[in-house]
Amino acid sequence: MLFAIFALGLTFVYAVLGLLILLGYSPKRIDVFETIHYYAYLAVFGLFMLDLVIRVLLHTLRKNVIPE
Repeated sequence: MLFAIFALGLTFVYAVLGLLILLGYSPKRIDVFETIHYYAYLAVFGLFMLDLVIRVLLHTLRKNVIPE
């Protein structure tokens, strides 16, 4: 769910960048904003994947602590 919230937020930022292009904002600044947006999206995706891998490994390697 957290990933979906971050992805939605980053998608909103991308839409705002498109709006700035339509409004005639400085192309150099929009390029800087797009670069920041790209690396923010990459960081969120990377953290999500790292968390997913760690959770799968922990689930696979943990001992069964519930007695039968």
